[in-house]
Amino acid sequence: MKRCLIVINTYKEESRTLGQEMAEFVGRRGVASSFFRFDGFCTENPFPGSDFVITLGGDGTVLFADRGCAEAGIPFFPVNLG
Repeated sequence: MKRCLIVINTYKEESRTLGQEMAEFVGRRGVASSFFRFDGFCTENPFPGSDFVITLGGDGTVLFADRGCAEAGIPFFPVNLG
């Protein structure tokens, strides 16, 4: 796995800090990461091209990632901050 998408809930302050820590963690293991800022309303699918996804937010963030990742067969690791 070489590319990780980190989905950050913009309403959760701790998600930004934890997101940066996650990016550094996977980076030290040779995995490139990028961020997607989720505000609860999104019609785009940012998941294609990712090998796995980490979500940082509440139930809505987890459900958003579940729908997008399931379609593409991408595993995701939800961290529920709700």
